[in-house]
Amino acid sequence: MTKIYDWIVIGAGITGSALAYELSKLGLEILLLDQSADGDRATRYSYGGIHWYGTSGDIGRLFHEGKARHEQLSNELGMDTEFRAVEFLFTVDPGQDVAHTIAAYQQMSDPFQMLTPQEACEIEPLLNPEAIVSAFILQQAQVNPILLNQAYQQATIRQGGVMEIGEVLELRKELDQSYHIRTSEASYQSKNVVVCAGGWTRKLLKQAGIDIPIYFTHAELVEIVETDKRLSSFVIPSQTQLYQLETYSSRPELEFLWDEPGHELAPAIVDTSAVQFLGGRLLLGQLSRTVTDPQAQINPQRSENEIRQKVGQILPSLAQEPGTWHSCLVAFVHQNFAIMGAIPKRDGLYVFSGFTAPITLVPAIAPRFARQLTGTPDPLLSPFIVNSINHETLF
Repeated sequence: MTKIYDWIVIGAGITGSALAYELSKLGLEILLLDQSADGDRATRYSYGGIHWYGTSGDIGRLFHEGKARHEQLSNELGMDTEFRAVEFLFTVDPGQDVAHTIAAYQQMSDPFQMLTPQEACEIEPLLNPEAIVSAFILQQAQVNPILLNQAYQQATIRQGGVMEIGEVLELRKELDQSYHIRTSEASYQSKNVVVCAGGWTRKLLKQAGIDIPIYFTHAELVEIVETDKRLSSFVIPSQTQLYQLETYSSRPELEFLWDEPGHELAPAIVDTSAVQFLGGRLLLGQLSRTVTDPQAQINPQRSENEIRQKVGQILPSLAQEPGTWHSCLVAFVHQNFAIMGAIPKRDGLYVFSGFTAPITLVPAIAPRFARQLTGTPDPLLSPFIVNSINHETLF
């Protein structure tokens, strides 16, 4: 007889792994499913930044709560996540409106320090002082996202949860109201299913006849595993282009194009960031493109060259370090921090995906959402809750 789980969580990146852990803490029988055993997903290539600047109200509360959670997660999960304080160095490029940038940073809840190019180079010696006109520095934090994800998964298993590998091929509701999930490896049943599949969420739900306003970028970067170079800070542009790309590409009038492969909805952008983890591993990038096919073929060499050229302007000594190009899907929603909640007309089916700043927010939101799923509504989550989905096709 097939075992029927209380919950099946689809997607074992940081979002699904954290939610599976929080549900298992409540004494529920959990199955965590992922299509890949190697973890080659957005979480693996995350910069691991934990930030809480520039936010207020309920959203600000969740950002600060996320930081507080990270301070004790290593002890709670029984594994070192490499949580540490780091300096975020925001570079200001030539041609950028410095006065406008200063005004934006003055709205932040945390104090910042404005630096000359020379002062910035004293903090980060690898910077090219000729490539910037100014910089800002903030005290923030960082974790190793690979270790954080593994810690959540291992803690889930210790609490009785199960993790299985297999690509979801079919999701349907049975006559007994349970959900049947067929993967490339096996079949499973559950009373409830929550989709946390990141950039694959849209395609997975579309296969089940559900249209949901969630989108994805193809995010590309260069990973340098071994190097004797050492960054002293978390280097990031003071004005990133990613938010504008996401907002433009998810406009309602472009919705129909997301279900047709082959469209690139806006020109690709490169944000010249660089981060390093405690073991020395470096990430350079990232290049983001909104191509509507999640399995689109991308020219790795061309992308790598563009990333190295852009990052090399700011950090020239890193541009030629031997490394490997990687690409993954990163989910987002239109002008919001996430999408979550029950999918209407699909009793027992939920979504928890599309997070902005998932490394910071998910540890704070996952326990709240787990309690909401089990009957305790949380008013702080109401801005994220699903409220508009097309239900033309039913199970």
